[in-house]
Amino acid sequence: MKVRLAYGKTGLAVDLPDDVTVIRSQQLPGLADEAEALRKALRQPIGSPPLSQRGKPGDSVAIGHSDITRATPNDRILPVIIAELENAGVRSEDIVLIQRVGYAPPPDGSRAAPDARRRHRGQLPLPAA
Repeated sequence: MKVRLAYGKTGLAVDLPDDVTVIRSQQLPGLADEAEALRKALRQPIGSPPLSQRGKPGDSVAIGHSDITRATPNDRILPVIIAELENAGVRSEDIVLIQRVGYAPPPDGSRAAPDARRRHRGQLPLPAA
C-alpha cells in the first residue's frame, strides 16, 4: 500500500504492507484571523490572568522560542506576544528573545524567526492590536 506522509515540504511516499492500519489526521482549515485568535487567547486565557496583567512597566521579560527545526510559526506568534506586552507597558528594550535549540545543528542567527526579530528591533511594524 502506497502512502504519502506529511514530511518536509513536498511529502514522502512510502510503501507499507497491506495489513497495516494507517491513521490519518483530520485536515482542518486554518483560522480566518490567526493574530486575533492569539490575542484573544492571551487576553482571555483559561485558568490564568491575561498576559497584560502579568507584565507591567519596568518589568524585564524573556520569551523563549523554538528554532527553525520546529514547525512553529514564530514569525506570526512572537509579534503578537510582544505587542501584548508593550500594550501592558513593558518597553521593547526590556523584552529579550531567547532562541531555544533542541538536538539540532547550531543556528547561524539568520534562520530563526527573522521577521519576528526585525519586528522586535523596530524594523518592521507589529500587527495591529
